[in-house]
Amino acid sequence: LFRSSLFEQFGSVPNLFTPNPNLKPETSRGWDAGVELTFLGGRAVLDATWFDNDFKDKIRGAFSGFTSTSINVQGVSTRQGLELSARVIPLPGLTIAASYTFLDAREPTGVQEIRRPRDSARFDVTYLFDRERARVGLHAVYNGQMKDEALRTGDFCFFGCFPLTQERVTLKDYWLVSVNAAYKLTPTLELFARGENILDQRYQEVYGFQTPGAAVYGGLRVTLQDTSLAKSP
Repeated sequence: LFRSSLFEQFGSVPNLFTPNPNLKPETSRGWDAGVELTFLGGRAVLDATWFDNDFKDKIRGAFSGFTSTSINVQGVSTRQGLELSARVIPLPGLTIAASYTFLDAREPTGVQEIRRPRDSARFDVTYLFDRERARVGLHAVYNGQMKDEALRTGDFCFFGCFPLTQERVTLKDYWLVSVNAAYKLTPTLELFARGENILDQRYQEVYGFQTPGAAVYGGLRVTLQDTSLAKSP
């Protein structure tokens, strides 16, 4: 059960947003079923899961000329698909994992839901050594093509451009690759470094909003232990 927000029901932006006090809460019902197989004495695991969800009264924005509001989408939106994952430990300290998701997300009209990629995947490699005090990792995330809605403006501009109309666009697929390393100097002190989006991908999760490029971070992480519950000698 997903509730509508107070702003959607009662908030107002003069000449831009009109509230809808008659909004109904979103509801959903779903199920999933899967199977997990273990090999090599627990060092390899395969998993497959099928899921199916139905959504009613989904809340979305609606534009009409100069103003927008929130409405309940009539009918049932569906999301179903398959999740596959695998994990293997070929050598002590080395873990390799991969996963893939196929998602078929549809509006009641049958068109693809926005910002829901049909294909997504993840690949992770992690290696622990020096008695597990040191850790290095490589992580790659794939996000397939997605549909989104672009807000187009007309030729009349006065404190903004009107009228406003919605148009479907396609967001490109992308890979996000990151690396990280850490070393525990003491049980409570860890030196770390990580690089995010090291391929410097230019991508969008929401149409019109850019995302961070390549970045490198590093530092010293301190873990504060709670000694109040420690046993007295």
